[in-house]
Amino acid sequence: MKRILYIMHVPWGWIKQRPHFLAESLSNDFVVDIKYRRSNSVKSYNVKRFSPNPNLHISGFKMIPFEKLPIIKHLKLDWINKLFFRLSIGNIYKYDYVWITSPNLHDLINGLKLNAKIIYDCMDDA
Repeated sequence: MKRILYIMHVPWGWIKQRPHFLAESLSNDFVVDIKYRRSNSVKSYNVKRFSPNPNLHISGFKMIPFEKLPIIKHLKLDWINKLFFRLSIGNIYKYDYVWITSPNLHDLINGLKLNAKIIYDCMDDA
């Protein structure tokens, strides 16, 4: 069965939006590993990670909002967020597809020589 790495900018289980419905539907035909950006404002104990579908695996990763910190935003510390993300996913080369829901998340995989097809799901006004 083909595998999808589904990278979301919306926390899982907090408010169900379009990416949640798509990921659940995709898990009917694929193994879907969801990595969602953990919110810095919503407490993680309020976010449910339960999935009744055995093909759907859900976990989050932290990103430090360097762009919102005026004192250090010019220091180019995004490599730290890339490191957090890559440590959270393990072997990224096992995926056939990488699905991204926000252009802000593209930097997390930028520079990797992936064999996977990249799918960008354009949402809202992004």
